[in-house]
Amino acid sequence: MVVHDGSDASKAVQLNKCALIASVLCCALSVAPSATLAQNEAQSQLDGDQENLPIEIQSHILEFFRSQNVATFKGAVVAQQGALMITAETLILHFSGSADGQRLNEIFGEGGVSISQGEGTAKGAALHYPLDSGFATLSGDVEVREGPSTFTGDRATFNVETGNSVLEGSVKAIFVPDARIP
Repeated sequence: MVVHDGSDASKAVQLNKCALIASVLCCALSVAPSATLAQNEAQSQLDGDQENLPIEIQSHILEFFRSQNVATFKGAVVAQQGALMITAETLILHFSGSADGQRLNEIFGEGGVSISQGEGTAKGAALHYPLDSGFATLSGDVEVREGPSTFTGDRATFNVETGNSVLEGSVKAIFVPDARIP
């Protein structure tokens, strides 16, 4: 992990071992209508090299607890990997391993979490993704937008392996017929 000081006192961190975060961010957009989903899957295949790109995280504060293998980013957090972006007030990353090689185990996002890529955006109050479980959960006034279509609910659970998702609690879906995303 490399830490850089920015001109506005924010921190930027390159986490080359964190490519799995891309999986949860891509899957957060999988609630879209099937035609749009197919288009997104085709685009994801074209962008397959994106997971090998470094992840840059900027925030006002970075707290790194080496003995606990936890990195906590606080204040206007922006994490980006290629065209994929997540924003939140707080982003907490749990690792395992040693200085020779670390593995990302779990991701928490809190406070106005927004995940976006291209025309797709997913928003909620909190994000939880224990990577070994294969399930990512976005909770608290969840809103997923894909082009002009919108889906809302209290909680969205995404299966990272299959791309299947469940939206629960006061669900509302607005499908726009024949909507095409360029």
